[in-house]
Amino acid sequence: MQVSDLSLSYLILPIEFRIDEELLFGFEKKIDQYKAIQVIKISTENAADFLTALALHPTMKVMDNFYLFDYGEETTEIHQSFFDLIASKYETLIDRRLNSELIKRYLLQINDIFQGKELINVLDLGSGTGISSTVLASSPDFSAIKLYGYEISPQMEKLSKQAGLDMLNTKMLIRHQDYFFDAVFGSYSFHFITGHSIYETIWQKLRIGGIILANFHKRIGLENALKFFQTVNADIRLVSKYANGEIYQFKKTAYPFLSLQETIACASKSAPKHIETNLLIDYLIRYSFLPAYELEGSPVFLKNDITRLKTFFKFLSSARWEYGSLELYDQIFMVDSGGIKIEFSRDNDLYHENYNPALLITLLLNNDGKADNNPPIYLPIGNSLRVTIRSAKLKRIFESSNTDKLAIESARATIFANSASYMGSKKALRHFLYSAIKCLVPQSYTAIDLMCGAGAVASILAMRYETFVSDAMSFSRILAAVQGSGFTSARAIQVQEKLRTSLRENLDHLRELYKEPLRLEDDFFHMRINSASKHSYQEFCLTDSFANPAYHARYILKQQSERSLPFELFTIAYGNIFFGIKQCVQIDSLRFAIEQLEDPLEKIWALGTLIATISATSNTYAGHFAQPKYKDTSLLSDSEFIRLIEQRSLSILSEFEARFMAFAHESQSKELSVISPIEGPWPLALDEFIARFKDQGKFVYVDAPYTRDEYSRYYHVLETLIDYQYYNLSGLANIPDKKTGSRFKSNFFTRDVGKLKREFLQLFTTVLASGGICGWSYSNSASANCLEIIYEVVSKTNCSVESFEIPYEYKGQGGNLPKQIKEYFIVFRPRSKPQNKS
Repeated sequence: MQVSDLSLSYLILPIEFRIDEELLFGFEKKIDQYKAIQVIKISTENAADFLTALALHPTMKVMDNFYLFDYGEETTEIHQSFFDLIASKYETLIDRRLNSELIKRYLLQINDIFQGKELINVLDLGSGTGISSTVLASSPDFSAIKLYGYEISPQMEKLSKQAGLDMLNTKMLIRHQDYFFDAVFGSYSFHFITGHSIYETIWQKLRIGGIILANFHKRIGLENALKFFQTVNADIRLVSKYANGEIYQFKKTAYPFLSLQETIACASKSAPKHIETNLLIDYLIRYSFLPAYELEGSPVFLKNDITRLKTFFKFLSSARWEYGSLELYDQIFMVDSGGIKIEFSRDNDLYHENYNPALLITLLLNNDGKADNNPPIYLPIGNSLRVTIRSAKLKRIFESSNTDKLAIESARATIFANSASYMGSKKALRHFLYSAIKCLVPQSYTAIDLMCGAGAVASILAMRYETFVSDAMSFSRILAAVQGSGFTSARAIQVQEKLRTSLRENLDHLRELYKEPLRLEDDFFHMRINSASKHSYQEFCLTDSFANPAYHARYILKQQSERSLPFELFTIAYGNIFFGIKQCVQIDSLRFAIEQLEDPLEKIWALGTLIATISATSNTYAGHFAQPKYKDTSLLSDSEFIRLIEQRSLSILSEFEARFMAFAHESQSKELSVISPIEGPWPLALDEFIARFKDQGKFVYVDAPYTRDEYSRYYHVLETLIDYQYYNLSGLANIPDKKTGSRFKSNFFTRDVGKLKREFLQLFTTVLASGGICGWSYSNSASANCLEIIYEVVSKTNCSVESFEIPYEYKGQGGNLPKQIKEYFIVFRPRSKPQNKS
């Protein structure tokens, strides 16, 4: 259909809109349909009467001839059809000169704001026929600007492309991590926006410090825009007014962050005038007393992280270079604040086991400026730092922390043989995290480790709080649960007797069923090591494993009767891959025996012990099960082959019983709370936790994956041990097939940074809306930018946020060299609601 006759008016209505013909008697009109719309053509002089007869109320009249209405949820689809309809005639319907002048004005303003920036990424929102591309090419002044276009109309998108614009579709705009913009503008397009969906998308894609320039024709859509940008704490400025509308600038400020210059100025207000705050701030940053984030290559700092140091600044008597007592260095930077003195060396090496900036910040927070008459406490940290504690109050805090440290170091998390580093193990950071949590979270709160992994943080939460754990993977919940209290040695002895009785039935079945492989394996364990024996053992591993069609056929048979006697999943699927045959027979038999336990608590502790046992005895590469460690044993050196045989000779039954008693002894001897598991994934667990403790203080600890590593692949054997399902398997490691839903896929396993941000945002806002405190571990090397996420959370919730930082040496897997990173602990707290005055 055509819209060439501009003497007519056009009413754009949904295609399903029904017209009562009786009401329209006497009106000359024509009704056409196009995609999702029906277009009513009527003479312009009769348009007003026609609208009155139909009781229609247009929301806007655009390009003089077109009436648009409130379409609700269908708005996007109808606007898309409308612009497709007029695309070929678009430039005859608009004033191209006015559009070009407005766009040039936008580009000049953007160029001026970002002057000196080598590349300025800009999005033309609603690019139409691509006029902005022509304007951009008209001036060499715009050479730094890289311009992209976005259109909801496929026909308009084609025209923009033809004009030379790089076009982004909705999927690319939302998902692709490369598209972040310094500026977004729209020429006569923002008045078409209804709701907040598109605003949320472009706001997330706008860099901090970036701007949105928008004209609101006849002020249409302005109220909607102002409402959104006020909720995200944008800096809103009316740029200018013109005959038919207004131009606004919306800036994404660095709130709640301050620049280095602003930070120094803030410190100068609190510190005595003779203190050189530039140098002081430099050392506080260098030694992680003041957590630093990076924005466009420059450091920025959370306002609350600066504010909390006011007490320290207040009591400063000196901050200067002097010759000091630190070994190996001629000069130190000495800071004296009465109750505490800190000596910094010129060159810092902070990857020291005793370095805990969260504790040091706690001391600064509680500094009373008083030095008592008793001998001070000296806290040396390598050759980099020495802290002298002279206040009685601070000495008590330090001694309490030292007691905590001793308790943490003896916690059960240290006994697991294969540290789950792929799961983001926090073992080395537990004292730092505990000090930070203790500083900010009241002891009366109830805590949950929402993505507990190996349970390292759950074990320290249980030292102070009633503690719950959750994880999408069942084995993680169980592993974390057995690091609390609630079990005794006496009960462990009783359970072991039950297990010995029950496992015999399964063990006898499997010993008979796998008599020959067990005999051959025992012969290999006692043979002389040489080239021939290694080749023979490799043949045995291929013959008696899942690679043998007979084993595969038996596995398929077991899929039809999963829990029938005997339990033999590990023997079929993982024998001679991650364990020996005898070890698998014992694992299956123990798993059968545990299944017969009726008491849920006893089952959890037995399963937790079995997880720890097979983690310690398995043949794995760097502690994970993503691939077999030994693909061809004939290629091993003698020493490597001996280690393999020794490992596979270990008795699972003996290892299990020893660990079971050790777990029980620790559980009854430690002053810990019971750690209770809640089923994941996190949205389910969080809903249950919030509902259970609706009117109580809640603390939610979040240690989400830092990278897109697929943990369900790395630890599939441990998860299979718990759910004991005969899934379809694939690959050399016999990993359950993800395509059939056999493995959990986390939303954090993605290359889509936008999706990651939305997942974090949903999590944090849910906690804050419930009145809970949320603690988040993340690093500066992780997939998403934590600064941007902090910004989004604070903008959405107006919460309070502060953080701690510690230098950390991340030891990668395989042959990768250790990587020095910053580990952050970020705490979001809801602001207290003002009480109504009577």
